[in-house]
This record gives sequence, C-alpha cells and structure tokens, in this order.
Amino acid sequence: MGSLLQEAARHHQRVALLARRSRRGLAAAHQAREARPVNHKARLRAAIDGRPVDRPPVVLWRHDFLREWSAEDLADETLRSYRAYDWDLIKLNPRWSYLPEAWGNQYERPTEQRFQRLRHAVVATPADLDAIEAADHDHPSLVEQLDALEAVVDEVGDEVDVIHTVFSPLAVLGLLVGEVGGRTIEVMKANPAGAERALLAIRRTIAEHVGDALARGAAGVFYAPLPWTSLDHCDAAFYAAYGRPHDRWVLDRAALAPVRVLHLCGDNVAADRFGDYPVNIWSWDDRGAGN
Repeated sequence: MGSLLQEAARHHQRVALLARRSRRGLAAAHQAREARPVNHKARLRAAIDGRPVDRPPVVLWRHDFLREWSAEDLADETLRSYRAYDWDLIKLNPRWSYLPEAWGNQYERPTEQRFQRLRHAVVATPADLDAIEAADHDHPSLVEQLDALEAVVDEVGDEVDVIHTVFSPLAVLGLLVGEVGGRTIEVMKANPAGAERALLAIRRTIAEHVGDALARGAAGVFYAPLPWTSLDHCDAAFYAAYGRPHDRWVLDRAALAPVRVLHLCGDNVAADRFGDYPVNIWSWDDRGAGN
C-alpha cells in the first residue's frame, strides 16, 4: 500500500509540474504575442515608449557620396538600403553640405566615394559674421532634400518612420567658416555680437526647414551638432554659451514630433550635459574615448 501511495504522489507531482510548465509556456507565448509589433514603425514607437518589443530596433546609415546630389538619387539610394536590410527606421542622410550651401558656401562635387571639398566659405573674417542673414527656406539645396524626403515617405512611410537630418546652428556656422572648433572659435570670439546675430539667423532657417520637413511627412529629426559636442573641440563653457541655447530653441519647435534623435558626435562628449534636451533617442559612439 505504501508503495502505491508513493507512486500516486509522484504521479501528482509530475502532473503538477507539467501544468506549471504549460501555464508558463502559455504565458510566455501570450507575452510574445503582446510584444510582437506589427511593423517597423510599431517596433520603434514601442521601444521609445518603453513597451515590450520582440527585438531591439535596428538601423544603420551611411553616405553614398555619388548619389547625394539630386532628390531622385538620394530617395532611390535610401529606399534601396532600406529594402536590402529591412531597417526599423529610415534616417534620410543627405550630403553634409546642403545647409551651408543655402548661405553661399561652394563645394566640389566628388567623382569618387569621398566627402566633397570646400571651394569657398562665406565667412573669411570676423566682420563677415555681420552679413549672415536667415537663408531662404526655398533655396534649391533645402528643397532638394525635402523632395527626397517626401518621395521616401510616400513609398514606405506607412510601415517605417522616416526622419530628416539637420545640423545645429553652431554646426552650420562652423561650416560657413570652414572648420569645427579652432579657427571658428577664434572668429566668433573676435566678433561675439556678430556671432550671436548669425546664430539667431541660422536657427530661424533651420527651424523653418524642420517645419517644412514635418509638413512633408517626416516623423521627426536627427539633430546633429557635429563634433562641437566633443570636449576635444570646444570646452563646456563655450558650448553652453553658443551651442546649447540655440539647440534647445530649435528642438523645442520639433517637440511634438514622435521621433527626435540627438547625435553626440566624437569622443569625450560628456553626455550628461544634454540629458534635459527634448529628444527621445540619443545617438553616440559608445566605444569612443571618454564616452
């Protein structure tokens, strides 16, 4: 009798164990179903909101220096990359000179895979800062990117978020001088009033361009101050004076966009300085020195 009771007890234990495993399996399957986004857009938005996802969103971008010089080529290359690799986000990645071109900078179009070379910078002396005004938001170099953006959104915007790339006012001013840090800092310190007026004019153009991009269907912006965010290029006090106020002003005007990325470029970015920016994605080199 004792052996029969022991066998019955072991049987009940096995049944209970199988039931627990079954319940855990059903719960895991239900959770997986709950965490399974419908498409790339849903996966990214869930991750931003801190909700369960089936896997982390993945995205990569790069320059194709030969296919950045028309709206048609840029849109086509952007869509080709998206379809080849099935990214969870599309960052429109225009040529890096498109914004300073709107103020008159001139560049040599590359014939091989390399960055374009600067031929003419509009700010050669500190006094040139006084001539910087807001650029026309209908300048061809700006409209070209908007046309590419709209073409991509029209094609795949229902399934994946498409964001536009813009540089910060300080980044654009540096490009108008022709250098990040160094000489640009010298020019600005030699004419601080002119530098501040120029930054105010530049930020109006950038904010208007961001508004145009959102009106064309962009889900948000990729905001890039370039290596100005690195303490290797400018100290924290300089950035607090000439970078941060204008960053916040532009980003505040995109605050309702669902996808807002801040790119911290370079080593030693001291990322805590940017923790209160109105963005929901941070991009940086997590293996960079001091990062």
